[in-house]
Amino acid sequence: MATLNIISAGAAQSAVLQVARGFESLGHKIVASFGAVGAQRGRLLSSVPADVVVLTHVMIQGLANSGHVMAGTAADVGRVGLGVAV
Repeated sequence: MATLNIISAGAAQSAVLQVARGFESLGHKIVASFGAVGAQRGRLLSSVPADVVVLTHVMIQGLANSGHVMAGTAADVGRVGLGVAV
């Protein structure tokens, strides 16, 4: 079976792992990296292999413009909430 390489923002880790389990149940191997979006972008720019990239919309558009991801393949799949307290 195939190996699926994923570079993802840490905020999406839970959702990505849920979907990945479905692929693994079909016999596919998942290799995933999670972390801060800037660090993950750096991994992609340094030629770490990726079949799927889960980062911010703006970051993915920039990566598409520079040819690091395929233009026209991006889709918004969720939102992350942010809170502030004093």
